[in-house]
Amino acid sequence: MLMKYEFLKILREKSAMIVMAVSLLLAAFLFGLPILQYQTYNQDGVIKGSESITYTKDQYQDISVPITDEYVEKTITEYQKLFENPDNVGYGGSEKFLIGDAYWNFVAPREKQLSMIASAYDSPGANSGFHKLSELDLTSRTKFYQARNEKVESLLNTLSRELSSQQKEYRSDMSSKVETPLQYGYYEGWEIIMTSFELLMFALLAVCIVIAPVLDCQHFFRQLF
Repeated sequence: MLMKYEFLKILREKSAMIVMAVSLLLAAFLFGLPILQYQTYNQDGVIKGSESITYTKDQYQDISVPITDEYVEKTITEYQKLFENPDNVGYGGSEKFLIGDAYWNFVAPREKQLSMIASAYDSPGANSGFHKLSELDLTSRTKFYQARNEKVESLLNTLSRELSSQQKEYRSDMSSKVETPLQYGYYEGWEIIMTSFELLMFALLAVCIVIAPVLDCQHFFRQLF
């Protein structure tokens, strides 16, 4: 009962209420800031804010699918076929890439998906991006999940990581428990939440400071009894 009344007394103090209200408003503002600043691009230029989020979610509708070996092979094949039309191809030094409608209609909505697929075929420590898929020989390459598993094992056995046999076994076991095929879909919202999660510390710190007398009271009674 004493702790209850102590807590109620704190809540009646204007300074305590102001601190908690300001900290919560600040946390809410900082959480909302990435949404206000979120932007993407289409053929007409930049799209910002909530309109940009809606546009991005609409793009994900057609590619929110299970990433099966068959889907990977089909996607890479479609990507490579677009290079057969010279009108679709641009050059930057020795690198070639898709331009125009081929880029905006096929690549732009699935850039991150293509990068994820390409990363499975990279050697450990390399990050060549999805552009390498245009030259990938599917007839001599392993399937996507086999390539992924082989890369995981290569990473675990990299000498620079200095992992013990127990650590390697644990990580290999965790990797084997990942359910496949992977389900790909819209994740931008969760990404914003995860990258902004530490902002909650502002609000939590303020609340902890405000209710510190209650916690001290609780500690006192625990010691007493």
